[in-house]
Amino acid sequence: MNKPILAACAGVTFGLFLGGLVLSGNSGGRSCHRRMTTETRTTQSQRVVITSTVIHHSSEGTHSQTRQQITEVVTGDDADILTAAQVAYVNGDYAQAIAIAKRASTDSPTRAYRIIGSAACSLGDVEQATQAYRRLDPAGRQYVTYVCQRSGIVQKGNTFARSPR
Repeated sequence: MNKPILAACAGVTFGLFLGGLVLSGNSGGRSCHRRMTTETRTTQSQRVVITSTVIHHSSEGTHSQTRQQITEVVTGDDADILTAAQVAYVNGDYAQAIAIAKRASTDSPTRAYRIIGSAACSLGDVEQATQAYRRLDPAGRQYVTYVCQRSGIVQKGNTFARSPR
């Protein structure tokens, strides 16, 4: 007896949700919204927070997933260099991100090689991605592997290769 009322309420709620998405400009497909903020904690250190929201549209419905990545706190000039590399990466300037991160790779190798490896994967540079992967800790390796897979690059042992299409 209450099923038609529940179905009507669910339909109205879903319609309002989809209407809100359409009005906000997210119509069809998949979209990603990135926002980057830099917080100054002291005069010598910074913390970079990157928030990504991915909205998936499918025949089954619409759902969103928000991820937040907080990079390590580094003091001195390395913080400025690696923050600039991170900003270049987030803005899609992968070659510039690699060039900037290489300047800080001796003092902060983990963060630098994560940026280098993920930017190399985004560019399709399997040699540079492999070199960065070999210099990373297990968590960094897992991150670079993930970015490479999203870019169509597969892992074979300790190396990467372009996936056959």
